[in-house]
Amino acid sequence: MYIFATGTAATIDNLTMTNTSIDDAGANSALVQVTSTGVISDLILDGLDISDSSDNGLYLNSQGASSQITNFTIDDTNITNTKGGTGFLLFAQTTSTIQNGTISDVVIDGTGDRGLYLNSDATGTLINNLGFANIDINDAASDGFRAFASAGGDLTNIALSATDITNSGENGIYLQSTTSGSILSGLTLTDVSVSGSATTGIYIQASTIGALSVDLQNVTSTANYDYGIYVDDDSTAAVNVDFGGGTLSSTGGNRIFNNYLQEMRLDYDGAAISAQNNWWGNSLGLLAAERTLEVSSTINTTGFLTTDPNP
Repeated sequence: MYIFATGTAATIDNLTMTNTSIDDAGANSALVQVTSTGVISDLILDGLDISDSSDNGLYLNSQGASSQITNFTIDDTNITNTKGGTGFLLFAQTTSTIQNGTISDVVIDGTGDRGLYLNSDATGTLINNLGFANIDINDAASDGFRAFASAGGDLTNIALSATDITNSGENGIYLQSTTSGSILSGLTLTDVSVSGSATTGIYIQASTIGALSVDLQNVTSTANYDYGIYVDDDSTAAVNVDFGGGTLSSTGGNRIFNNYLQEMRLDYDGAAISAQNNWWGNSLGLLAAERTLEVSSTINTTGFLTTDPNP
């Protein structure tokens, strides 16, 4: 399946595809692409079944000045066994936009690379205002979910909710903003569960001059091989991570427990991170042996939960 708009005034509008099966395709089983000021808007993909792709499963790609994919809905979609690529990739390049999307009831099972990947990778590119709900990601060879803003790209106002990520080959969730004034902001994780990751459950990283803000509530990270949570701030730009009681209005309720190395590793450039009203796997809160605090960073776990809110 290939939906493509390119060139000045090229527009695809109000297209609906339902109950479509795509099996054993080559590169990019289902590709939605705009280039050279093309526009795709009001697209509905409902009931896709994508299996055994040799590359990416579902791929939304915008590239070229003013190109955009906007006002789209993806629902009730199964993506299985993408042998050489990402299950679901959204990639904005060279001053283009992907925005205003609702994605729900998606299963991604078995990938050769990442499960769900959002990438905004150049100055002037924007991925904005996307809502993901009821997403299951299993057995990704790399990260289960990755949001990546780099080289001046912006990735803003992304909501991930009611999502279950299991058995990722690297991190369960990897959020990264790096280089050239990139911005990853307005990212919210709510009712998300991550388990069985080969490295860290949730890795949050800002470097160089990448800005980042994210809040997490009712998030579970357990049985991951390294850390439950790793916050790594090596950026000179603003970084704000709220696990509960902070300035981004997270209510906490997170469950970080039974991770094999430690529950929390924190490099917050010597600042204090707010992680109130959370469950750390025991009635005494986050134990010193279950955390690593680097560069004189501190963590506020006031009001820690003494029983598991969702046993």
